[in-house]
Amino acid sequence: MELVRAAVGCGLAVAALVVGCSSADPYGAPLPSPRPVATQSGLPPPSAAVCSSAAPAAGIGDPSTLPACCTAGQTGRARCVAREKVPAGVASQLDTCATGLCVPETFVKDPNYQPKKCKAFNGFDGACMSVCVKQVAEVVGILTQDVCEADERCAPCVDPRSNQPSGACDVGHSKEQAAAAAAACDKGQQFGQPAPTPGTTQPAAPQQCPHQGPPVLDPNTLPPCGTSGGAHCVPANLVPPSQQGQLAACGGGFCVPDLFIATGGNFIPRTCGSVGGVEGRCLHVDLPEVAAQASKLPVSTCQPFERCAPCFDPLTGQATAACRQSCDRGPVDVQRVFKGCCQKGGFSYGRCIPNQMIPPGQDKEYLSEDECFGENKGVYCVPAEMVVDSAFAGKPCQASALLGTYSGVCLSDCLDFGLEGIAMDRGSCDNVHTCVPCKNPLTGASTGAPGCPP
Repeated sequence: MELVRAAVGCGLAVAALVVGCSSADPYGAPLPSPRPVATQSGLPPPSAAVCSSAAPAAGIGDPSTLPACCTAGQTGRARCVAREKVPAGVASQLDTCATGLCVPETFVKDPNYQPKKCKAFNGFDGACMSVCVKQVAEVVGILTQDVCEADERCAPCVDPRSNQPSGACDVGHSKEQAAAAAAACDKGQQFGQPAPTPGTTQPAAPQQCPHQGPPVLDPNTLPPCGTSGGAHCVPANLVPPSQQGQLAACGGGFCVPDLFIATGGNFIPRTCGSVGGVEGRCLHVDLPEVAAQASKLPVSTCQPFERCAPCFDPLTGQATAACRQSCDRGPVDVQRVFKGCCQKGGFSYGRCIPNQMIPPGQDKEYLSEDECFGENKGVYCVPAEMVVDSAFAGKPCQASALLGTYSGVCLSDCLDFGLEGIAMDRGSCDNVHTCVPCKNPLTGASTGAPGCPP
């Protein structure tokens, strides 16, 4: 007699590569995204590079005189440089080493070195950056090598999550460019608003929500995950800890739906018809909160690896987060709840629940279809107290009936006990419950009534 709630708590916000939009109207002007403070390329934002290290730096010296180093797990050409010799705006992007910071050899030789141009994933313009830069090392699995050296990867000029400059292609200003940038800083140029200098990356068109155009990142460049298809494993360091609990784990990361990855989180799930015909959204079945309800949610018009999650809890009318993903404007239909049944004194003590919402193997012998038949075939009247509490247990009671005095639990009169009801009585229960025996009065076997001792 146990019934699991139908609502799916789908308040999912997958980050890093999957960054949701603001609540602005997605059908209005494109939504600009703020310049990120830390970029996927592993480089400081252009503003930090311009105003913190604009003046040309003197060469640090012969790399061979300095200890070798590289980010843990990577092999590359880098040297351990005393922290005071590294510009402050760059220091935060470098890994530590025994005597200071781990600096790629090319920059040890020439702080104004301009990295080689290359093509990053999805054909984006990029610059070759050493894997010994810690934030490059963190995403080395999704960065291409292209024309770069063996210990380098191609970091995109534009951060595909925000469509704004990543800073990768602003590294290595010439002395003239650096001097011009320094002059702009002297004139009060604000952090986050660098003055354009020749050769630097200019802001691209603002990101749109929902995303339009080629994929932000091709999911097929990542390992597949899940059991249903349509999802790939995103490295753990790209998913904020606060959101990791909303995703299933996979090898070295978390299983993210392809739609999230390809759009950079700027998407609107497909509208569908969920349980009881209520409005819903197609969400991937490998999301744990969807997976927990997968057997009760229809596929509807969704992909085979998705289920239609309702916009409103059809039991209570409360909004779920299923229709507020990313830049979804929310449901069009008004909230609807399952029809009431088992009327007594003008109050509904039950709800008409579709068969698919009743757990497999659940005994429907005591559930009536009579009052709910007009809804659809296979819709049962379930006591409301069992609908809202999947762990419902009846209160203990005592009663006397045809076969004598017995102990039991109080269960709703909405249940249809058939001929068995002849041997039951209300006993110490209230006027809308019957005292159901915990043991069969003829055999002594347990009746399995919820709330009875095992």
